[in-house]
Amino acid sequence: MKRTLFLLVTIALLAGALVVAQRQRAEAEPGASSILYLVADSERDLTRLPSRFTRIPDSDEVAYGTTLADSFLAGRRTLTADEESVEKYVQDVGARLAPHAYRRIRYQFHYIPDRSFINAFALPGGHVFVGAGLLDHMTTEDELAAVMGHELEHVDHYHCVERLQVEMALRRIPFGAILQIPVAVFQAGYSKDQELEADREGVLLASRAGYSASGAVRAFEMLQELSHQKEESARTPQDEAAKVAASVLTGYFRSHPPTADRIAQIRAMIAQNPALAAPPERKLGVEYIFLAWRAQEEAGAGKFADAAALANRALQEHPGCVPAMIALCEAEWGEDQYAAAQDVYRGLLARDTSAANAVGTWAESRANELFSVKQYDREIALVESALVVQPSQPRLLRFAAWAYAMKANNAAAEQKAALLRQLYPDSVAQLASDAERSAGELLGTHSFSQSAAMARLAVEFDGDRRTARQTLGDAEFAQAHFAEAVDAYEKAFDPASPGSLADALAAARPLSASQELETFVSSHNTGSALNSPAQVDGAGLALLAGNDTKAREVTRAVDAGSVAPELLARLGWWYLRAGRTAESEAVLRKAQTLRPGDPDVLNNLAWTCFEEGKASPPGTSSARDPILENGADARAVLEAWQQGRKSDALRQWATLTHGAPQWANPAWRQAIYPARTNAIAEQIEASSRAGAAATQRRTVRRIED
Repeated sequence: MKRTLFLLVTIALLAGALVVAQRQRAEAEPGASSILYLVADSERDLTRLPSRFTRIPDSDEVAYGTTLADSFLAGRRTLTADEESVEKYVQDVGARLAPHAYRRIRYQFHYIPDRSFINAFALPGGHVFVGAGLLDHMTTEDELAAVMGHELEHVDHYHCVERLQVEMALRRIPFGAILQIPVAVFQAGYSKDQELEADREGVLLASRAGYSASGAVRAFEMLQELSHQKEESARTPQDEAAKVAASVLTGYFRSHPPTADRIAQIRAMIAQNPALAAPPERKLGVEYIFLAWRAQEEAGAGKFADAAALANRALQEHPGCVPAMIALCEAEWGEDQYAAAQDVYRGLLARDTSAANAVGTWAESRANELFSVKQYDREIALVESALVVQPSQPRLLRFAAWAYAMKANNAAAEQKAALLRQLYPDSVAQLASDAERSAGELLGTHSFSQSAAMARLAVEFDGDRRTARQTLGDAEFAQAHFAEAVDAYEKAFDPASPGSLADALAAARPLSASQELETFVSSHNTGSALNSPAQVDGAGLALLAGNDTKAREVTRAVDAGSVAPELLARLGWWYLRAGRTAESEAVLRKAQTLRPGDPDVLNNLAWTCFEEGKASPPGTSSARDPILENGADARAVLEAWQQGRKSDALRQWATLTHGAPQWANPAWRQAIYPARTNAIAEQIEASSRAGAAATQRRTVRRIED
């Protein structure tokens, strides 16, 4: 019977509370936030009434609150030195406020180092928490005092302990299981009357401690502005839901009533008692820390001018602030202000070596970023600037070497490589491997100059890397640097595959190439049999000097069956390069008879027929030598032009020279291909240039018109 009666009384009280809640609901603006306010307001008014019938002793309240606070703080990460400074500041402001509270309990003040937490709250027994996100938006200590005074009054007027008792009753939680109550219920704000009461009493409390009520107005205006910014940034229902979840549910703005009403109440108090706003506002003593943190964020986002401005403000307030110095150094480097960055970097080294190391790491990351977007000059300037202050840093030296290589400044690149090899010998193998891999990748994308520079770096690190030397030779050959290619190929020489060296010798020194190859081959003990690729290439090089004796020996040996007929494909190509097209065709026809499906034979025969003005034979192969680029795609362009299909030829020429830029280099073409091929290529190239010039003139006229 008693239980039934209690239930009926409770229902009646809840119904009455609903009426009260409806009469006192906040006049918030429409929107998701307003709906949330209404729900929260009703719930809070409903749940607080039963607590008026009980009140636990202060000692119990302090014990329960301390248990909740300790549990909450146990999940807080270790504070940094700067965060400890902020907490000490919060505690100092709290110590000035607490003596002016009515209740004689021990108030304790804590800092939550989460800058997304734009809130403050209190727990029963006098524990007050202030979030970093709130402090981040303040400029005066009076704002902080107003907010902390507001939270003190929630304790002072028993709002917190009432909330505790209601939650325990509704959840049927015994006091021994108090940790089952989430701290979030104390962060959610209170009823309209309680919030307004805490506002009024908080302003008076802060005033008794010597703070200006203008700080309270400023604090609420700041919160109102933040709320408007968040709501205006929501453009879709999904955005709005996200904003509610991220800010309304976790921010200071969950409290009632609407902020405009709260500001109006405080201004009315000041109007009635101007002395409340008489004290001059005090600057927020830890603002410089938050300015420095924001500067670091802006630097991290690449907003270097904003970062520099914030960092300089922080340093004006607190010279020697390490986070601000870090941000300023990064910002100066980001803005290409190298001398200024060096000065800050030196200051960091003198003040905090770990911070200086962090800046050095940032410089490395920035250098890598600039390298990835091919801003090599800026990367070099940044790295050299850092090396002035911190010489011989291995990663910075590596970045410098790579950037110089990409700028084709071989002397500077190799100087950095030599220094790395001297100072850090254990890293040489990895550096050589990295450079060799990069050289190969660049060669594959036709970045020949850069490929050659990276290959030189690999060789500078490790001179025994034959693959790197082969890549170097290929890159130099593609640029028509034939003498340099000869040098690289000689150092990468493989007796089983002498073709690259022979091609480079033919292009660099055609008259002496045969003798040079013979001397070189002899010094490497590769043998002198006619079926050796080196001997066939030697016979071909002799053709360039007008001597066909060795070439005839090879063809006779093929007839006798002592030389593999596949070697005739290469010999036929040498006849073609010597301009002896009839003999080239004869050799290649013989090879075709012996090896009818050999792709190299068919490809070289097609080129010979083209040079003679004949149609390509059926079944022409698309095989090509990757260095000579003598595939069917190149031949098709020339044939299209020869057949009068000039539009097709020009279109195909653009594709060809994009995929094989060597063809756009007259020096490369003339050193490798016979007269007719070169003449047609020159006609196409001239027509392409004329077309590009005409297009440019039309564009200029359209702009002028």
